[in-house]
Amino acid sequence: MDRIKKQSEFSRKKFNDAKMGAYYTDVGHCRSISRFLQFPEDEEVCCLEPSIGDGRAVLVVTGKDLGKRPDVKIFGVEINEETHRTVSRDEDIHVCLKADFLNDVIISHSAFSFMFMNPPYGVQEDGERYELAFLKKAQPYLSKGAVAVVVVARYMAEQREFLAEWCGGFEPDHLYRFREKEYEKYQQVVLIGRKKGKYERNEEEEQRLYDMVSDQEKIPALPEEYKGECIVVPKSHEARISEFMTRVFHAGDAAECLRTSPLQEMVKEKIRVSPNNVVNLSRTCPFLHRKNNF
Repeated sequence: MDRIKKQSEFSRKKFNDAKMGAYYTDVGHCRSISRFLQFPEDEEVCCLEPSIGDGRAVLVVTGKDLGKRPDVKIFGVEINEETHRTVSRDEDIHVCLKADFLNDVIISHSAFSFMFMNPPYGVQEDGERYELAFLKKAQPYLSKGAVAVVVVARYMAEQREFLAEWCGGFEPDHLYRFREKEYEKYQQVVLIGRKKGKYERNEEEEQRLYDMVSDQEKIPALPEEYKGECIVVPKSHEARISEFMTRVFHAGDAAECLRTSPLQEMVKEKIRVSPNNVVNLSRTCPFLHRKNNF
């Protein structure tokens, strides 16, 4: 119990610090994860990232940082204002909301075929951990067969409630721990799975994963160069995403988005009026014909 209490205290502090952008998924491990995935060629894929941070992790996992997969469209959510402002200007991020993912978003269901998530670590006021709450919240937004990549601390992955949620909502494909030096920092593991058509408990899979994560010596390290069969990411289309917004309209954010939008100049061009000389104005403005009788 003392160990769990200390971990919870550490996690809560880590979550508070993370809101300032201090804890992002290691890029080298993200590159290794990308080798497990096969994205369709010349097909649109909509990707959900519920805690996007600076966006670097999801860009590497999808291969967009290398200029690949232009058809992968990343939809992110970020709670920190400064970080959101920065990531929103990244041309490789399709859309990013400044919002609390758990309480302040409206998103179309069954619309995304890929998700990468390294959720904040910590305990909410109601006692539920953020990692579990994020996993529950994200599932309805994923289509059947959608590929999910979830990074959490090992002590979270061995919680029975978390494993029940993971195995109930997804077909587990892979579980690895991060490599030595990176693993020593936060004891992170990565789970890769495919969304089920409907939620259904799988106690046998839960026990298999529990037996693995409860003894870290049994967890294989994430290979740097994966050579096995890749998981095929299904295609998905932005046209199916009718809603991706915050529950509350933030006028300031909308104005900033419009100000920095490339559509701004296009709109200006459409509404711009050619200069008129005084003669032309007098013909069109009756009040200019009036004499000044003051």
